[in-house]
Amino acid sequence: QVLPSFDDAVVAFSNAGATLQLDFLDRDAHDALIFGETWDEEEHRVTMGIPEAPIMSALGIFATADLADTTGKSAYLYDSVQLASWGNYLTFYGLAIQYETTYLATAGTLTDLDGDGDIDVVDGIIYITMNRDTGTSQLLLPYSLLVAADGTPTDDSIKSDGTANVFDPTNAAGGGKLTYVINNVCIPVNELIDFESSWDKI
Repeated sequence: QVLPSFDDAVVAFSNAGATLQLDFLDRDAHDALIFGETWDEEEHRVTMGIPEAPIMSALGIFATADLADTTGKSAYLYDSVQLASWGNYLTFYGLAIQYETTYLATAGTLTDLDGDGDIDVVDGIIYITMNRDTGTSQLLLPYSLLVAADGTPTDDSIKSDGTANVFDPTNAAGGGKLTYVINNVCIPVNELIDFESSWDKI
């Protein structure tokens, strides 16, 4: 099984036939213990996965390496541009509006309401505002919770007393910042090995 099962190996003889050069790419990927006693599956198998990511602890957010001061497996998702309406955090209300926009656009219900040539979250907010007294989102939140009468998205990243609002699944209507948790799954890597061997006749 160590010898290649493909016809693209390079076989060359030299030294009057006393030396054999055998080069090939092993594609067996080691799903079987092809090396017998020399291969230890648990010790030699390579796995890949990301157990943690850089975090800026002051804001509790995943961040670029230059802004981070620690690492961890759970934090908030943060974007000062796309998530500005929700305190720069991905919140349950923000997710509901984005999901609703995608749903309405896919269903053909949503049109380019702001006339910019794209159907995006801005159009979704306009639609939700127009239907705020009667509509309910696909995440079962009344439109009136998601936007104010003037069309301003509700910032559910903070509570009325000014403290941080963290999402509680037992109170979805209360909204709140969503915590992203890295569920690290180590994936076995099927390696390809490029063999270059030289054999001398004794």
